[in-house]
Amino acid sequence: MSPRPFIVGVAGGTGSGKTTVAERLAELVGEDHLALVKLDSYYWGHDDMAFEARERINYDHPDAFDWPLLIEHVHRLMAGEAVPVPIYDFTAHTRSGESTLVARARWSWSRGSWCCTSPPCGP
Repeated sequence: MSPRPFIVGVAGGTGSGKTTVAERLAELVGEDHLALVKLDSYYWGHDDMAFEARERINYDHPDAFDWPLLIEHVHRLMAGEAVPVPIYDFTAHTRSGESTLVARARWSWSRGSWCCTSPPCGP
């Protein structure tokens, strides 16, 4: 594997095309060269809350995300490790309990409304 990967964030508002851009680039570059990490995978699970309470959470707020886990995963990817990215169940408003293994690549892309602005990921 080549030197430390480049980390690129694709940010924008709801419906702005973040997913389309990131997934299209992943198709063009190929999985061997690009690790795609979606910020939506890092919503807190809130398994301790009733479904109705989870429905009322503001998922557009930076506090909705498990930043410590995301940062740990980014550091591990940069160190050459694969990471188990949680799979979020949007219908249940919680993590599914399953994960997708994402391997380090030359380019790592993160996409999400807050991926470039929330500390310590952003400026």
